[in-house]
Amino acid sequence: MDIEAFAQPRAALWQRLGALTKRRRLTGAEADELARLYARTGTHLSQVRSAAPDPALVSQLSGQVAAAGARLTGAREGFLHTLRAFFEFRLPAALYRLRWWAVGAAVLTVVVAVATGLHIQDTPALRASLVARANASGYQSDFFTYYTEDPNAVFAAHVFTNNAWIALESFPMGVTFVGGLYTLVNNAINLGVSGAVMGANGQLQGFFTSILPHGMLELSCLFTAVAAGVNVFWTVLVPGRRKRTEALAQSGLTLVLGAVGAALSLGVSGLIEGFVTPRSWPAWVEIGIGAVACAAYWFYVFGAGRRARRLGVDALSGFGETYVPVSA
Repeated sequence: MDIEAFAQPRAALWQRLGALTKRRRLTGAEADELARLYARTGTHLSQVRSAAPDPALVSQLSGQVAAAGARLTGAREGFLHTLRAFFEFRLPAALYRLRWWAVGAAVLTVVVAVATGLHIQDTPALRASLVARANASGYQSDFFTYYTEDPNAVFAAHVFTNNAWIALESFPMGVTFVGGLYTLVNNAINLGVSGAVMGANGQLQGFFTSILPHGMLELSCLFTAVAAGVNVFWTVLVPGRRKRTEALAQSGLTLVLGAVGAALSLGVSGLIEGFVTPRSWPAWVEIGIGAVACAAYWFYVFGAGRRARRLGVDALSGFGETYVPVSA
């Protein structure tokens, strides 16, 4: 796209939008005109982002759309509008950008965990050694009492803090790629060893009932954290058709937004681990709650994320924007 050829015939429209936004009082006709120009400029902004993301023009149009949106909705509604736009468009767009890195992290984790468990099961000497050490240290009893030794609220807060710290560590580890790979493989091996030891003691069902309700969503957040870091690493190597600085800005903001998404989701995971896992409910109920939470997370990533990307939203989008698919 030729930016100058795109901007020149629309400059008067953008100037008119700016003038109406700054007026202290608007007639009914002017308010209607402001709404129309707001929608059209939002579409222009999406077109610029998707075809030729010129930083200067994106910044100019982002500011105009944000100001016009706040003027149309009022100050209080403008904040709610900003908050809604963030969760409806910008956050899922960032998570959608990380989707295949996160899916790759999930596949690697499952493969390594299952391979570790099967290797221990097929190696009697190794299995006997691990079981003896676990029994000597009281691993089996500690595994279950861990979820019930503290009040639910205290335990949930502790879990959230611990998981958030692990996720925060995973972001910079992912940037190095090797560190992200180590985090995933180490975590997967630990899962495989724990499952094999608990299975050898006849507690495999209890193992899955204890970790799956919160673990499915918790691991999804870990995958996102590593994926956000690896995305930065990959951008350094392969910036694509974008300038390297612009590509790094995009991936850096995507990493920050990924951190926000992971933190919020870990809060939900902590609540499940604190208030669902310790219960003596049927296994299908506890695991079902975790499965619903995990499915909601990935539906948000792929469903809302794909919708946001179709509208041209990315990590460089302004917070106060509305994305309206109106013809230019």
